[in-house]
Amino acid sequence: GPAVISGLEGSLAVPLAETLTWTTNATWMLQSKEKSTGQPLSLVPKYTVNTALRWEPLDTLGVTLSATHYGKIEPRTAGIVGGEYTDPEDLETRGAYTIVNVGADYQINESLKLTAGVNNIFDERLFRTGKGANTYNEPGRSYYLSLSGRF
Repeated sequence: GPAVISGLEGSLAVPLAETLTWTTNATWMLQSKEKSTGQPLSLVPKYTVNTALRWEPLDTLGVTLSATHYGKIEPRTAGIVGGEYTDPEDLETRGAYTIVNVGADYQINESLKLTAGVNNIFDERLFRTGKGANTYNEPGRSYYLSLSGRF
């Protein structure tokens, strides 16, 4: 059936110093619903803010501290078939939360680049319960290390 989706999105980059840049982007969902039922099209955060501070002390080295803040996610209030929910657990809202990351990259030479970092530094974990808006996992801290080559 017919649906409506509307929102706002914006971004900003601010050079704080010669080697330091702060970037931020944000998305705000105004509407995302089926017109006939008023139910959400998908379970997405009301807003999302991504922000990052990038320091480049050398032309070949960069360090980035970043965070993503997810606004609360409201559940559907009726079943997909259209029936009303009676179980209160089906109406659970996923609360707002923030994930913080840090990463570094080093251009070894013209061909080789090394990157490393930690995603979700504070080990924020959210688990899918199948109830209300709790429909996906936030798995916790992870580490990465990469060596890439160009030729």
